[in-house]
Amino acid sequence: MRARAVGDGQPVVLIPSLGRGGADFDLLAGALAARGYRSLVLDPPGVDGVAPVLGSPPTLHDLARLVADLVSTGPPVHVIGHAFGGRVGRCLAADAPSLVRSLVILGGGGRVPGDEEARRALAQCFDPTLPAAEHLRAVATAFFAPGNDPTPWAQGWWPDAARIQRQATEATPLGEWWSAGRTRVLVVVGEKDRIAPVENGRAFVAEYPERASMVVIEGAGHALLPERPGEVAAAVLSHLDASR
Repeated sequence: MRARAVGDGQPVVLIPSLGRGGADFDLLAGALAARGYRSLVLDPPGVDGVAPVLGSPPTLHDLARLVADLVSTGPPVHVIGHAFGGRVGRCLAADAPSLVRSLVILGGGGRVPGDEEARRALAQCFDPTLPAAEHLRAVATAFFAPGNDPTPWAQGWWPDAARIQRQATEATPLGEWWSAGRTRVLVVVGEKDRIAPVENGRAFVAEYPERASMVVIEGAGHALLPERPGEVAAAVLSHLDASR
């Protein structure tokens, strides 16, 4: 698993969405650096040839272990996981609680599935044979709320990474990662998320009200980061500052 550091200060680990790379976090990492945080931005296995040895099939525990290996010699870290990255973050918090200071889940699912059209579009996002215009329509349908510009995510799709991540999800029971251990959690959800509907966040907060809270970003879908970068950064920074 490849990582790059942005800024100095208290460490924050950023884990991207299904089949996506760490570049999705560039704006957020800059906002964190300006507030005095040091972001460790990850590219998961399968992105641009990054392929560490994993189990067969790989599990979320394997992916969480890769993150743990990166941070085990330092102080506890804040973890921010976008969509699938939130599953890895939850698994890390459950498996190695001493390493995780707090967790932010951006657009997290797991219990309430998205609608069928959005799920079909999600699969199309990883089809390299699609014409560019058709691919962009799939990206817009799966990830972006109506009226939001999907072109920031026209590129940056890694089918090998998505394959590994889907295998890990299928091989890991929900009960082994859903709770995120006992760490403090902020769930940030897009009001119009069709892949991971808002009900997922509501279910998590209702189950763990003593340590979980939620922010709903109006007019955002599953992409969140390119759709509402300022609002996402404000929610994340408020949580991190309160968890120092």
